[in-house]
This record gives sequence, C-alpha cells and structure tokens, in this order.
Amino acid sequence: MTGELRDDPATAEDRRVGVRVRTVFQTARVVTEDQSQYLGLLRNISPCGMMIETFAPIIPGAQILIEPKMFDPVRATVRWSDGKRVGVELHKPVQLDAYLSSRATLAPAYRPRGPRVSTDLRARLRVGVIWHLVRLLDISQGGAKVATDLSVSLGEEVELDLEGVAPFVGHVCWVRGERVGITFVQPVQLATIAQWVAKLASPAP
Repeated sequence: MTGELRDDPATAEDRRVGVRVRTVFQTARVVTEDQSQYLGLLRNISPCGMMIETFAPIIPGAQILIEPKMFDPVRATVRWSDGKRVGVELHKPVQLDAYLSSRATLAPAYRPRGPRVSTDLRARLRVGVIWHLVRLLDISQGGAKVATDLSVSLGEEVELDLEGVAPFVGHVCWVRGERVGITFVQPVQLATIAQWVAKLASPAP
C-alpha cells in the first residue's frame, strides 16, 4: 500500500489514537544484528514505526539499526516483510514533528553525506587508460572510498568498475595515504546500488 504503513500492531495502535503517519522519501542505511548492511528508502514514519523499501528481504523479528540521511539513527524490530519492503516498530517512540525537524537547526553549509555501506571487496579502477585492481572500502549513491597505492591527483577523472553493474565515472576528491575518496559525476540510482548491496549481503546458496 503506497504512502502508508501497514497495519502491524504498532501502526494500528497509532491509528486508534489518531496519530499521523508522515510520508517521507529519505535514503537510509539499515544494519542488522549480524552487521549485514543494506541501503533503503524510508517511505513513511509514525511515532512508533516506519516503512522502508530495502530491496532485500529482512525477516520479521530481526533487530535493526536505521540510519536515515537527514534524521537521527533509531533502533527497531521488523514486524513484517514482503521481500522488498519492511514495516518496523521503533524501540523508543519519537515525537514526530521534533524528530523530522531535528536537523533543521544545522548550519546552512552542512551537507549531510548519503548513507554508505562498508565493504572489503575487489573492484577495478581506471586511472588514465589503465585499469587497476583496488579494494573497495565503502560506497554510496554519491561516491566511494578505495584502498590503493596508485598515484592519483585531486580532481583527476577515474572510473570505478564493480561486478554486476555499469562502471561509474568520478573524480578524486581526497587522498589520505593509501585511501582515496571518489565523487561520482552522476549519483547512482538508489535501486541500482541497493540491489547490488543486497546481493552482497545475501548468503551464498
């Protein structure tokens, strides 16, 4: 049901007492108890629950940490899952208006970084015309961090190739020792990166 939470016990109680459910479209990182990480889209929220499009199944009963891009992290229990979406009950109810505006007082120059998923995988990085193997340390819709001893310059164009998805063109935005930050020229669609991450987190058959 688009735009509202399903009638799990928490949200049903919300409706009985006339509590509002807010529709939001906010990217979020979801971390499970075994430290599996997923990227998702927070679709709506009530004082006691959320509905998140995770692009991957997370079983009911799972305890998770939700880290939205614009709001404070919260812990929750998954109450239902239909394969791509989950409904969760928050461990501690929130005051909805205060929660949704909790970061509105930040300085205008503050730019929240998109949720990142940590990895330790091999990837290929094109520097100039040559492709090199590197370690992918983390990735988000907007960029990635890799470990490499290659000599790269700030602002240099590079291309990151991950197995199963099209290469991403980007620029070197920082270098710290053997760690390199890359900003993508075009943000990656959430579904593309979330489904790739979900595949990584799924156990091998």
